[in-house]
Amino acid sequence: AAMTLSIRAALVAGLLLPIQAFAATYDLVIDRTPVVIDGEVRRVFSINGQIAGPTLRWKEGEEVTINVVNRLEEDTSIHWHGILLPYRMDGVPMVSFSGIKPGETFTYRFKVRQSGTYWYHSHSGGQEQEGMYAPIVIEPAKGERYKVARDYVVMLSDQHPMSAGAILRKLKQEPGYF
Repeated sequence: AAMTLSIRAALVAGLLLPIQAFAATYDLVIDRTPVVIDGEVRRVFSINGQIAGPTLRWKEGEEVTINVVNRLEEDTSIHWHGILLPYRMDGVPMVSFSGIKPGETFTYRFKVRQSGTYWYHSHSGGQEQEGMYAPIVIEPAKGERYKVARDYVVMLSDQHPMSAGAILRKLKQEPGYF
């Protein structure tokens, strides 16, 4: 009887404690990766060696920690497009933080306050246009409204033989160039 009483006391105490949100940690490595585009090998920006980067799957209400390692020879960043978060975690250099220097790791931490399908991408130079982007899928806290056998994420992009900087220069010289 004493054992049953202590188990009941533990259960009651557990019910009185605040419910902790699930916490998840993600590690993203930003680098250049060789890929074949139109028969030519190009070194494009990648996340974990992928273009598009890995799909991040979160749940509304969870606390996320994202460690971003910069293996580039230039600054980088990640902007969480459409995500509600503290402005210092927004990932826009010279607006919300100073960027991620070469060889450094920046840790983003925030609570996921919404659900839906979003994306993340670089806000540094032309990195987004040259491969540094990926989807985010956030499951609602109460579960999906409609049950399906499988979700598919489709992310479309276009690669151009010119660098993002060269394209921008051409457009500034002659807006109808392309």
